[in-house]
Parts: sequence; structure tokens; C-alpha cells
Amino acid sequence: MSVVSANLYLANPHIQQLGDDLAAERTDVVVVQEVTDSVLSDLSRSALWTQYPYHATAPENLFQGAATFSVFPITHSETIDVVELGLSATR
Repeated sequence: MSVVSANLYLANPHIQQLGDDLAAERTDVVVVQEVTDSVLSDLSRSALWTQYPYHATAPENLFQGAATFSVFPITHSETIDVVELGLSATR
């Protein structure tokens, strides 16, 4: 299984292009950080959304959100606190 992880950088004005670039890597799983509702909207227009049919998303304000995209079915997903700072992740 191949996995790529990317910090999207919340202020990145090219989220859709980054989603296309990540999809072009053709890994089995893509995990991204700094996911907000706005970022998810941009990603939904990218190849990442269409080439990875299974998603587990946990958008949050600022830099705390995360999302996982997979070519394999995601049978369970939950948001967990990873530190007392209130950061979240999907698993």
C-alpha cells in the first residue's frame, strides 16, 4: 500500500491544483491536513475527489482539520483528539 501525506497550508490559493497534483501521484491513500469546509469545497473540484472514491473528512476551523482519500473502501472513520491542544484527525 502506498500513502502520501500533505499539509495543504490553509492560506494556499491553489488547493484545487494541489488536489490534482496529489491525485497524479497515484498512491493508494492520500492524507491531508489543514482541512476546512472551504478547502473541501476546492478539493471536490479536483481529481483527488474523483480518483479516490472513498473519503473520510473532518474539517475544522483553521489548521485543525484532516481528510483521508482512498482507493479502498473506508469501513470505519471517527474524529479523535490527538493532543490536548484540540487537534483532530481521522482514522
